[in-house]
Amino acid sequence: MDLDSSVGIHNAEELAMSEVLVSATTTQTRLCQNLQDAPLGRAAWNRILRRSETRSVFLTWQWLSNWWECFGTGAELYCVTVSRNDELIGIVPLQLRHADGVRVLEFLGLGFSDVCDVIASEEEKPEVLAALWESLERRRDRWDRIDLRNVPEQSSTARILAQLRLPEDCELSTEIEAPCPVLSIERNRGFAESCTRKKSLVRHARYFERLAPLQYQALLDLDEINDLLPLFFEQHRDRRFMAGDRSAFEDRRTRRFYERLTTALLESGWLHFAVLRWRDEILAFHYGFLYDGVFTWYLPTFNVDYARYSPGEVMTQKLLEAAIESGVREFDFTPGDAPYKERFANVKRQVLRIELRQQGRADSTRTSETAAQASAGGLLQRLRARLSPRSRQRRAPAAAPVAGPIAVPRLGVARSVLWRLPDLPAVPSEYRVRWARYSQIKAMTRQEGLKTETLITALARMRRGERAVVCLWQDRPVALVWLARNPPQVLAELGFDYELPERAVLLIDSHVVQDMRGSPRRETLTSVIVTFLAAEGVSSLFGFDLPGTEASLPTLCGSETEPVVQRTDVGLLLGRWSFQRRLGPTPG
Repeated sequence: MDLDSSVGIHNAEELAMSEVLVSATTTQTRLCQNLQDAPLGRAAWNRILRRSETRSVFLTWQWLSNWWECFGTGAELYCVTVSRNDELIGIVPLQLRHADGVRVLEFLGLGFSDVCDVIASEEEKPEVLAALWESLERRRDRWDRIDLRNVPEQSSTARILAQLRLPEDCELSTEIEAPCPVLSIERNRGFAESCTRKKSLVRHARYFERLAPLQYQALLDLDEINDLLPLFFEQHRDRRFMAGDRSAFEDRRTRRFYERLTTALLESGWLHFAVLRWRDEILAFHYGFLYDGVFTWYLPTFNVDYARYSPGEVMTQKLLEAAIESGVREFDFTPGDAPYKERFANVKRQVLRIELRQQGRADSTRTSETAAQASAGGLLQRLRARLSPRSRQRRAPAAAPVAGPIAVPRLGVARSVLWRLPDLPAVPSEYRVRWARYSQIKAMTRQEGLKTETLITALARMRRGERAVVCLWQDRPVALVWLARNPPQVLAELGFDYELPERAVLLIDSHVVQDMRGSPRRETLTSVIVTFLAAEGVSSLFGFDLPGTEASLPTLCGSETEPVVQRTDVGLLLGRWSFQRRLGPTPG
């Protein structure tokens, strides 16, 4: 189906529907209920945008029509057009949405558009906003609040609205919503070029380039981009997951939006989809835009396996170089106060939030809402909202201790053993051993059908600085061994009074895939892991067996271990006692 003929239509009744709100001698204000209504359409819309005071890719027909098609369900399109002598002079792209019983008029693109504004030239914007307010005032029974977000402070919209004569029961407020750092290349090209040579950017790029060349490319082929979009989504999900957050791409509507947007913006020449390759891997992506002489930084991702080497910084350097070379006026870092944005900006702008409330209806609605929330029914509603999969945010798991005191039964005996792995001879093996990467841990989690909590626990361990060793068979992870970051602390938490030898490591957890546990191939797993650790400077490998826990990797693979310390915990009605005894030689 042709894109232009389908966008903005949510049901058959919306076709060719528009309503004249105000018709004066020369000016006519019309409410359009789909984005194909005359006098709208892609050509007319973008023609007005080209001479608008605020020009941004976020205000294009391609952006907003695709957004409405993907996210408009449950809202009413309230796009107002203003014409003078049958000539379109302004567009106000709004939607009417119900939020907790309050009818809110807000800009289209909510949550995705970093710039929102009335589309009109600076000279005609006062007339457009006056006509808009006249039409909204006549239909005050249709809305309770107007909430205009991400309006650029350099736009005249806030100033013009402040000059309108409002009824006494209407309250207008304007506040700064977020800073918007910008690198103005035309103002100071020398400063922009110096940003690409910042030590942090150069240092990270040199790390990769010492090992293999970096390849940066802005893709122009639609099929190639579509083939890479799933990996782009996956990188973003991995990055947010590691941060303890939830990726927007978990929502299929967001994926659909980007897929549609890619086609529309690439066709218009506004998409800048960049890929940073190294060896046979993609280190980073960036989904950004080139529009009206502005390079827009929008959505970066990077391969979390290389997070410690900052591939995102390398991508930033390449993007800055590409922007300067392309001759754009400025590099827009979009709203946000992240420190990395401030490092490169030489212009500090802001976006505003403009609210207009009808005090009668909006206040009474909020009052009743507050009362409902205070009641048991309101409490139940809030609990349901918090437990809803769509509204729930995955938070970073707490950095729980690696191990804790051994659980002692009220009546009974619990025995735990600290063991040492004896020196094993190197043997020929078909396995390859490496320091584990996040993607390998994720692959093992998926192929074994383990719970998501397993991966969350792994991420918590990585944040604590613990490292894992992975054993690969034909590039498939088959075994994983976690090593303690602070072995003495772990032993103390477990109640073992023992000092490990110098350069010894402590195994705290391990996993062997199910189909390997009964295979003869498992017998060399322990040996190849010990050989790898020895090459990394490890003198010996220790571990522990606790009551009620799964056997460790050496045991699962049939390798013998040497008990060093046995701890016995006894629980009786009168109390609990613990004691330990040495079973092996004292460390030298």
